[in-house]
Parts: sequence; structure tokens; C-alpha cells
Amino acid sequence: MPRGTSPSDRGQINKKRKTDYLNSQLSKLQSKLKNTTDTKSRQRLKQSISSVKKQLDTSPKSYIKSKFEKVNTSRGLKVRPKKTEKTSTIKKVKYPVYKGKVEEKKVDKPTNGETTKNSGTTNNSETKKETPKYKKVTQKELDAKIAERKKPKEKLKVKPKKMHAIEKRNRERFGDAHVDKLKKQYAEFRAKRKKKKKK
Repeated sequence: MPRGTSPSDRGQINKKRKTDYLNSQLSKLQSKLKNTTDTKSRQRLKQSISSVKKQLDTSPKSYIKSKFEKVNTSRGLKVRPKKTEKTSTIKKVKYPVYKGKVEEKKVDKPTNGETTKNSGTTNNSETKKETPKYKKVTQKELDAKIAERKKPKEKLKVKPKKMHAIEKRNRERFGDAHVDKLKKQYAEFRAKRKKKKKK
């Protein structure tokens, strides 16, 4: 760029250079896109082409006018969209209105020989007699039961005291009488010793 060029001329020259460069890039990308068969690479190329086109596009941005008219408000003119009722997708079911008591539908009971849903044919002769839940008890049986309850129950057999292994051996060796005698003597000795300690 020669010296002494005005800033407006410089801007135009720079713009021209940029557009030339972008056009060359665009042509290269488009030629690559024609030759490639891989889907991923094609997608990447398409994205880069779209970005280059955006850079080339120098037309002023067109602002979309709002569909709704401006409304005078306390803060000046403002866009206020009109309220519209959304149509619901749920179907409304209209139920019949009953006044007073609702009449119950009478169901005909099956007569002899007619068929029912649960069972086949129903006859009086075939139906079993209903058995009572509880047995009838006579007075004699009741008295016998009461007498059994009043009898004294046999006392449970007392389990033998748990013995030490040495004591068991001594009883087998010397006999029960001798061991009991020694135990008694030892109990007396302990009682005497207790009395002495208390004094």
C-alpha cells in the first residue's frame, strides 16, 4: 500500500483483499466437497463453507418486524402480543346428568336349570347341604372336660442339680453318703467362719 493513501481508500483496499481471499477459500472448499465421499468430512466442509459465506455476506441485517401492533402503554409504545386461548388436546366427555335417585338395574336371578357365568346348571338337588361351623356338644362331654381340668396336674420331674466333674467322680468312687457328709461339714465350717468375721 503506497504512502499518503487516505483512510477511506485503505478500508476499501482491505475489504477487497479480504473478499478475494474468502472467495478463493470458498472455491477450494467447494472443490474438496465434490471429491470427498466420507460423511463426517462432508459435514465439516459444509460447516466451514457456511461460515465463509457468512463472512462474505456484507448486506445490512434485516430486522424482522413483529407480527403484533404497538400498543400505547404508560411507558410509551410497546409490543403486546394478543392473548389467545390454547386449544386443549384432551377430549372432554359429557356425562349424563341424573336428577334425584339413580335407578338400579335389576338383575334376574337364575332359576332352576338356567346357566350362570360362574357355574353351569344350578339345581336344588345338586346343591350340597350347608354344614354348621361348630359341632354340637352334649352336657356329658362338657362335664368330662371340666373334670379333666380340675384334676391336679402331675408335678414336673425335678432335674438333677448340675455337678462338677470332680464331684461326679468322687460320688462314683466313694459313694453318695460320704460326699454328702463332707459337703455338710464344709457348710458348717463356712457358717462358723462367717460368724467370726461379723464379730
